[in-house]
Amino acid sequence: MSLILYLHGFASGPQSFKAKKFEMAFKNTKFALYKFPMTPRPEDFQKMLVSRIIQRLKNFIEANDDVKGVIGSSMGGYLASVIANEYPEKINAVVLLAPAFSFPWFYEQYHDILAEWKEKGYIMVDHYTFLRKLPLHWQFVEDLKQYQDYHFDRLTQPILIFHGKNDETVPIETSRKFAASRKNVTLIELDDDHLLHKSMPFILKESVKFFEKNLS
Repeated sequence: MSLILYLHGFASGPQSFKAKKFEMAFKNTKFALYKFPMTPRPEDFQKMLVSRIIQRLKNFIEANDDVKGVIGSSMGGYLASVIANEYPEKINAVVLLAPAFSFPWFYEQYHDILAEWKEKGYIMVDHYTFLRKLPLHWQFVEDLKQYQDYHFDRLTQPILIFHGKNDETVPIETSRKFAASRKNVTLIELDDDHLLHKSMPFILKESVKFFEKNLS
């Protein structure tokens, strides 16, 4: 049975709304869905490094030959793209929800408190899984900068992107730009916001069809 990884968004987790919906959608299919816990404990989020998450994903994929597909939401969409680019011979199909291709510049959203963040060593972030504010250390920013020049030069698998036209967190232009130069990418623009909650029935149906077609 082919294994599909689900990668959640920033300050989220495997028990998020979308993760649970995907888990239910794949229950009666020929695929197994694994909701990868990127920051399973509060202290993991506090000391989160993108490079550390990517290394954990690499370790998991190299230890599991049945991983054939990946789904990523927001930050998880960026990470899913990186992993698919790193393992084009293993990952055969990719589904992305409002992928944050601009994620390496994420910290610029906090430009007004960057100096304070660096001086204090952390900022407080609302975490949607642990349901409280958690500190995110400054090292997260320093680690993230190394991905600003990352090139998706081996990302040739079939890719299906869902993105809301009213997304104010990750503008749809980032997905339009990404898809414009890649024939292997299908971008579906939805009348929705970043959460994509009202579009989930359609997204789930199309995602299952997409994997059935590309993971035969």
